[in-house]
Amino acid sequence: MRRVTFSVPDEVLFALKATPEVLSSRIRLAAAVKLYEIGQLSSGAAAQLAGVPRPYFLSHLSDYGVNTFELTHEELSHEPQERVRRFATLRRSSTAPNRLLHLLSELYARKSFLRRS
Repeated sequence: MRRVTFSVPDEVLFALKATPEVLSSRIRLAAAVKLYEIGQLSSGAAAQLAGVPRPYFLSHLSDYGVNTFELTHEELSHEPQERVRRFATLRRSSTAPNRLLHLLSELYARKSFLRRS
């Protein structure tokens, strides 16, 4: 992973009432949202850039005025494959039954969503 650094005037930190760490997180999320919005990053890649889980990223898009449901067909079709991969990993876990039920309900919801589109 590469590190990108830049300077921020103290006045900006003061105006935003933010610590450097908090501002860094806010800037990462804002940049990820914008790159997602203009189509340069998928929602998964944007969430990675922001340093947050994909569901968290998607749930905060509206805070920036970005439509959450403009997922591409590729993103929607990739999602079930990711769930299957996670399912295979969960089978070996001690918390598998509860997490498995959660994943299956997510798959069912996604499949229902895809049929309506």
